[in-house]
Formats: sequence, C-alpha cells, structure tokens
Amino acid sequence: MIELYHSEGAFCVKVLPFLSDPERSVKMYESDDIIEYVKEHYAK
Repeated sequence: MIELYHSEGAFCVKVLPFLSDPERSVKMYESDDIIEYVKEHYAK
C-alpha cells in the first residue's frame, strides 16, 4: 500500500509493508522478500 500524507510542512509517502531490522541494518519493502527474510533470520 502506498499512502501520501502531510507532516510538518512536507508531503511524505508511506509504503507498506515495510520491514526495518536495526540489529542487521536491513530495510525492505517487498512482501515476498520480507517473508523470506523473517523465515531465514527469525523462524525457529
């Protein structure tokens, strides 16, 4: 989903889904990539 919104005097774009993993410095947008990443790094 892409959403346009106004924040603090500027227009911003929010793209969902979005994954941010600060432990590994990883950011990604694509659902299939997110699913594979979570399976690889966090599934038990």
